[in-house]
Parts: sequence; structure tokens; C-alpha cells
Amino acid sequence: MPALHVQHPLTLLGLVLVPVAYLLWARASRRAAGVERALTGAPGAAAQRGNTARGALRLGALALLVLALASPVAFPGGTLSPGLVPVVFVLDVSASMGADDLAPDRLTVAREAVEQVAALVPGARTALVAAAQDAVVVCPLTADRDAFLTLLRRASTDWTGTQGTRLAPALEAARDLLARDTGAGLVVLVSDGEDHGRPPEALIREMRGRGVRVHTVLV
Repeated sequence: MPALHVQHPLTLLGLVLVPVAYLLWARASRRAAGVERALTGAPGAAAQRGNTARGALRLGALALLVLALASPVAFPGGTLSPGLVPVVFVLDVSASMGADDLAPDRLTVAREAVEQVAALVPGARTALVAAAQDAVVVCPLTADRDAFLTLLRRASTDWTGTQGTRLAPALEAARDLLARDTGAGLVVLVSDGEDHGRPPEALIREMRGRGVRVHTVLV
């Protein structure tokens, strides 16, 4: 079954005003009919019905305009919706990612994992944050997939200049990228699981409250 995605859901709050506006219009129509009766002695019912009908048509057009501004998009069921949700990849580039217990090493496998996930959303804007002791925004959100992949393939364990792993600063950097964009989106964390910083659980709960979902890929 096709799914419907609304790109600007807050715009739908405008629909709350439609019934209120209709009630105000109907009230004004009744008053206009009363004035007509007082001035001409005519019943004024036909004019009231005409005004109410015109009001209903205009408010219907307003409701359609609000729906159009919300930018609903339908896509086939069982598929992702490329281009609708920005995705920030957080890539662990700490020293442990250079271990060769995976061929040729963990970081190479992690880069390949990022490419595979990014390929699932070919139209989405993507960003890349490098995580080690410090966090570095390597690529801000962009629709230029070639530029994103070029930077991704250059990922190295000496990118941040310091070793050790602290995931929370990198997740904060990803959150801030999304906050400056749509506010919501996806964060995909690719790491070997080592973390020597503060636990990120509270941060992840905060991000979830902002409409940011965090997914992990363990290498």
C-alpha cells in the first residue's frame, strides 16, 4: 500500500483555523441577512444561504492551499522515501578502527557500510562527521553525493589529530547539523563500539524528542 509523507507537518496546524473561519463567516452571513431584513423587509434567507455557500467554497480552497503547502508526497509501500529525510553519518575514525581483525581493517569495512546505507536513499542529502577524541564535521549536509563519497573514501584514523573515542561530541555535532537544517532527520553511527566518553543515552533521548532517530552499525 502506498505511504504518504508530509514534508512540512507543522503547516497542517493551519487546518485548525478552517472550521473557526467557517463559523465566523456563517455568523457574519446571518448578521448581513438580519441587516437586509431590517432595511428592506425581505426575508434575506436566500442571501444568507448564498453567502454561506461562498464562504464554504473559499474556506475549502484555503484548506487545499494548506495541504499543498504541507507538501505531501506518496511513495510505494515497502520502500524508503529518498530525498525526504536528511541523513548524517557519524564515522568512528579512532585508532582502534585501524585494527586488521576485519579485512583489510575495521575502518575500510566501516566506510563500505556507510556507502551501502547511503545507497538505500539515493536522493537524500547526506553529511559526514568524524568521531574520535574530538568530533569533526567533514562534510555538511549536501545533495552532492559524489562529493560526499569522495570525502568518505578519504577517511583516516589520523583525521582528528587525537586518539581515543568519545561518541557524544560527534552525536552532538550531528544533532546540530540537523537543527540548522530541517530540525529532524536520521543519524547513522558506524563504530566498533569503543567509547571512553560520557554515556550517550541521555543525549540520544533528547535527540529522539527533537525528531532525530539514531541508528547504529557495529563493525
